[in-house]
Amino acid sequence: QALATAMAILDSRHADLQRAVRDRPSILSGRKGYICILANDPDHSIASTEGEARRIVGSLLPKTAMVGRVAKVKGGWALDVEHHHASRLVEDLRSGRQSAPFEVVVCQRLPRVLRVASRSARRAKA
Repeated sequence: QALATAMAILDSRHADLQRAVRDRPSILSGRKGYICILANDPDHSIASTEGEARRIVGSLLPKTAMVGRVAKVKGGWALDVEHHHASRLVEDLRSGRQSAPFEVVVCQRLPRVLRVASRSARRAKA
């Protein structure tokens, strides 16, 4: 009975931890319910634009999943993904149930965000 009690306490702590992680805002956008994931693409050769990064990561998620803010960062791409979909994606990639063109991890610290030149700035240079 002592073991059953200990297991119940640990299980409830795990549920509380999951709830706390879900309620914590994303470090990329500040939105609750989202987690920032990093797609390792140091040269930005796999995805050269935010749209491409969104499309690639979106193709790894269920059709109902939402990808929030996307930012070009040093070392690849930072993307906000709904909490429950992000956790499942990272676990599926780790276990080999799914594959991606780049490594995807949950972001612990946000790398430096790189500026993307706007269309008007690019036209002015040309």
